[in-house]
Amino acid sequence: MLITIDIGNTSTLFGPSKIRIKTDPALLEKTLKNFKRTDAAIVSSVVPQLNKIIKKYFNKVIFVGYKTFKGQMKIKVKNPAEVGADRLVNAYAAYKLYGSPAIVVDFGTATTFDVIDIDGSYLGGLIAPGIQISADALHEHTAKLPKVKVQMPKSIIGKSTVDSMQAGIYYGYIGLVEGIIKRLNSQFSIENSQLNIIATGGYAKLIGKKTKAFDHIDEDLTIKGLGIISLF
Repeated sequence: MLITIDIGNTSTLFGPSKIRIKTDPALLEKTLKNFKRTDAAIVSSVVPQLNKIIKKYFNKVIFVGYKTFKGQMKIKVKNPAEVGADRLVNAYAAYKLYGSPAIVVDFGTATTFDVIDIDGSYLGGLIAPGIQISADALHEHTAKLPKVKVQMPKSIIGKSTVDSMQAGIYYGYIGLVEGIIKRLNSQFSIENSQLNIIATGGYAKLIGKKTKAFDHIDEDLTIKGLGIISLF
């Protein structure tokens, strides 16, 4: 059986079971004990120090990196080795599943925008602070603002401090997403082709409730991508 594992800075997702855990060495060990050593694993990891734990539990492990895509996807950036594996997996999955040119917006610990041109080449992208990071920063760097849950507010005009913070965080990110996508679309007008926008990550559905910026919302894009890559 092939196990797909996406290790992010905040959470780790296992496929095909869709088990999600907090990214933590002890929790990772505990979860891996449920799998058979005869299983094979393909892994996208942005936390290299956890990779040795994965190796203990499987006879065969493939860690995806930029070299994985040789002959499959051109990576047109200055230093391909520094691009997160999850971003490359998302880009390839978007190209294969939804077509190109495309942008993948991933709402993870960071909010990333990854761009795929009409030929399926990875062009790079943008990295912005994640939604939860921004919410936490408001609390941690002010004297009176509380820690709040990221959620869709009742109104864009907050009637309390918590409501105001939630409105600012939520609609602020919608503005960020829509603004960046608009600018990228204008750049791609030279290709005479509209960008295909795919949202993924933990907050994709929440943000998608109040914007029409996304053509597709696919929370399992990385796991699906790992499955496709395993067929190389």
